[in-house]
Amino acid sequence: MSIATVPLTILADDREGAPYGFTDLGEVHVIRQRLPTGDYSLPFLTDRVAASRKSLLDLYQTVLDPARRMRFEKELARMALMEAACVVVEGEPHLTIPYPYTLAHRHVVMGRVKWYRERERPEWVAIGGRRGAEIVTYSFLMAFRERVNREVGHV
Repeated sequence: MSIATVPLTILADDREGAPYGFTDLGEVHVIRQRLPTGDYSLPFLTDRVAASRKSLLDLYQTVLDPARRMRFEKELARMALMEAACVVVEGEPHLTIPYPYTLAHRHVVMGRVKWYRERERPEWVAIGGRRGAEIVTYSFLMAFRERVNREVGHV
């Protein structure tokens, strides 16, 4: 059975402003609910796996605003304790600067992202677009679910 034919339920945080629909990725059911960490997770595994989505603009706003940065860094600390966690950035922050930011802002953002990435977790993935980030998020969650299924002998 192909991975795309195995039904998957994905939890999407109800505060996520532009949630992924995971269309054309097989049978995917998306349930909106409040998640303790991240923007996406799996049912009954929210304490073990999380994916956080960041558009380029959101990444810049989060890093450059002290209150948002503090909240995000607390989320990263929770993610670091999980078995699997990733931050998926829609775009390539080292190549693109969202309006109204400047090259000076990019240096600050990239320095902070480098500092975040030097930690063991969560993993950071920057991919050039929303659809690519959606596929990476789906693949990340599917791989974790398959790993859990193997651990409990369901595969």
